[in-house]
Amino acid sequence: DRLPVSPAASKYPDPGIHALTDGEDFELLFTVSPEDSRKLLELWPGFSQIPLTAIGEITKPRAAEIYLKRNDTESEFDQTGFEH
Repeated sequence: DRLPVSPAASKYPDPGIHALTDGEDFELLFTVSPEDSRKLLELWPGFSQIPLTAIGEITKPRAAEIYLKRNDTESEFDQTGFEH
């Protein structure tokens, strides 16, 4: 639910899935510890005007590699983007 979605992706019925699988939208994705995440989110506005969004957390591995949580419902994410 917290995934940033571009105006172009917003035009699709499921903008979040489109944003995750489209090859034209680019965002930098990285992980930090929960403690560092809180600090970074607090300090970021004074450091840069580029938006920084916490979109999720790394949890214990399950059968699927990635689960998406939307509206308190988790689902397995098994889609891939375009392959050349």
